[in-house]
Amino acid sequence: MRVQVPSTAHRETGQDIAPTLIEAAQKEGKQEAGVERGDFLPLGVSRAGSSVDWDLHYFTVRDAVIGEQDLEDGEMIQPPVILSAQEIFEKLSNGEIQEGRSAEKLWVWLAKNGYINFNRQGL
Repeated sequence: MRVQVPSTAHRETGQDIAPTLIEAAQKEGKQEAGVERGDFLPLGVSRAGSSVDWDLHYFTVRDAVIGEQDLEDGEMIQPPVILSAQEIFEKLSNGEIQEGRSAEKLWVWLAKNGYINFNRQGL
């Protein structure tokens, strides 16, 4: 799951943004994916660059309990689909997952967790 929060205020105050991020992830998880509870663990941050303040914070959720989505009025999001690591790899490989910032985080997650190995002879 990915979360976007305004981070400029936190940068200016020097406060720890982690509690705000976890809270935002829990809220988005419930609204968009129906995550009732679970352990929200930071996966990484994708920074848009120096000219744009649009950082995306990614989370994994361990021991998630999935219920009904709690969408905001007018929001239309397909119900969540739980994919295996193999299915994620296949969707990344065939281009079904196209949003670059999210795809990069998924590739890194697959590699870090031993689902793929990029080490090849001669490279």
